[in-house]
Amino acid sequence: MPSQDEAAQRSIRLYGVGLLTRTSAGGVHDESSYLAWCAEAGFRETSVREVTRTPPVSIVMGYA
Repeated sequence: MPSQDEAAQRSIRLYGVGLLTRTSAGGVHDESSYLAWCAEAGFRETSVREVTRTPPVSIVMGYA
């Protein structure tokens, strides 16, 4: 997910480029996209927690 941290932004951009080389429509999605997908799947009380900044890792949580 996009980050405000400059070091994380660089890693995210490089990861996005890698996705484009390995998939037909790969990309990096923002937090609102993940939360919308969770809501569409029936999850409630969804939230996103940043685990580490470098490498940038986040966890999306929700309850069914």
